Amino acid sequence: MKTEIPQIVGPEFLMPIMGCTLATIKVYARSQPEKLPPRFRIPGSNRIRFAMPDVIACVESCREKPDAPEPVKTSIFKGRKGRARVAA
Repeated sequence: MKTEIPQIVGPEFLMPIMGCTLATIKVYARSQPEKLPPRFRIPGSNRIRFAMPDVIACVESCREKPDAPEPVKTSIFKGRKGRARVAA
């Protein structure tokens, strides 16, 4: 039984894919990990790493389906937009 070692990539690889900076990816890794692919944790290391198959699966799951219906745009705010006026 031969085990294949997955290719490991760092946050620098995700920067052009996600369109955000390295600092943003580091913040997401700490506070909002659901916005990133699953982390690949190496024992004894604090580095942020991702397995390439997980990155590919995450990108594929975010892709729009060609036969998906257009989302209905509704505003949750009814009435006037902008700052409320204070009665003088």
